Amino acid sequence: MIGGKRKGFPRLGSVQVCVVSNDGPKKMIMVLVKDLNLRPLLLWKNPGGGIEECDGPEGSDESLFAAAIREVWQETKIQLLKEELRLIQRQMRVEGGGYIPNVFIATVQREKIDGMPQFTESDGEKMQTGKFSWKEVLGMRDLLMSHRKCIEEKIGPMIF
Repeated sequence: MIGGKRKGFPRLGSVQVCVVSNDGPKKMIMVLVKDLNLRPLLLWKNPGGGIEECDGPEGSDESLFAAAIREVWQETKIQLLKEELRLIQRQMRVEGGGYIPNVFIATVQREKIDGMPQFTESDGEKMQTGKFSWKEVLGMRDLLMSHRKCIEEKIGPMIF
C-alpha cells in the first residue's frame, strides 16, 4: 500500500507519481514499478510512498514535492526536478476509512526513462521497473487497482 504503512492513514501523508515521457500522447511512455518484497502480490504501480519528516515542514507543498522526488529516485533511480512535477490531486480521505494520496504527474525527457535500471534497491526495498506505452498500461492485468483507477480517471484526461 502506498503511504509507508500497510494499514490506515499515513501520519504525514503519501504521494503517487505518474512518470511519463514528453514525447507526445501517441509515443508517451509510463514508468511503473513492482515491489519485489510483496511476493506473491507482484503488481505494477506508480512510484510513490510515504511523506517523511526529512522531506520538509509537515503539511507544506515543499514536503509533498520533496517526497515525490525522493520516492521516484528510490524506486526508479530517475532524478526528477521540481519543475517536472505537477500536483494534480491533494490527499483526501474516502468513505470506508481509506484515502487517496497526493498525486503528481512528472513529465520528463525520454532519455531519463531510457537510462532507468530494470531493478533497484533502496533501504531493503527491491523494485522492478518497467516502461510501457499507454495502451500497454491500460491492458495490464497485474496493475494495482487503485492505481489503474487513478491513471484512467485522473491522469489520462490530463495527458490526452
